[in-house]
Amino acid sequence: LQKTVDIRNIGHADIVQTQEGEWWMVCLGVRFRNELSYMGRETFLVPMIWEENSFPVASPAVGMVKEHHQLPSIAKNPNALNTTFHDDFNPGKLDLSWTFLRTPGDFYEITEKGMLKINLKPSTIFQLTSPSFIGRRIENHDFSASLKMQFSTKKKTEEAGMILISDNNNYILLTYNNQNLKLTEVKEG
Repeated sequence: LQKTVDIRNIGHADIVQTQEGEWWMVCLGVRFRNELSYMGRETFLVPMIWEENSFPVASPAVGMVKEHHQLPSIAKNPNALNTTFHDDFNPGKLDLSWTFLRTPGDFYEITEKGMLKINLKPSTIFQLTSPSFIGRRIENHDFSASLKMQFSTKKKTEEAGMILISDNNNYILLTYNNQNLKLTEVKEG
């Protein structure tokens, strides 16, 4: 059954009750499409009831976590879901949607012109260190991303670009090194 459902690896659930008396389960899970998942663990909200014997039943209508469930009655404007993200770096600080690999550091700054300046570190993206990396988690299997970048270096070993990371051994890397644009796909190391 595990490979026939889209939401798998369900766990770490908490049970909550709304002000309106509705019961919900908040849990972690992984969305799969075509046996692949790029997004890792995500949080899911699942309707729940208590059976007569006081046993909790999650998603009683279908018996499994689905990608889309009806929202609680207390949900504020459920149609206001924002599916786009754009950052001009104007406020002078990073939006909370940005993330780092391992430990963030002082390798970046936001300039007065609203540009994110990332200083290169000697580590690379595939080493188990804290590279000069600022990223954003994808939120759906279908997405597009774009990047405007200025990059200059005098060293042939330095490059900058964009990466789609599953883990340290699986990623797609698009880089520029002042002369060439390079696309690299790494599978299982």
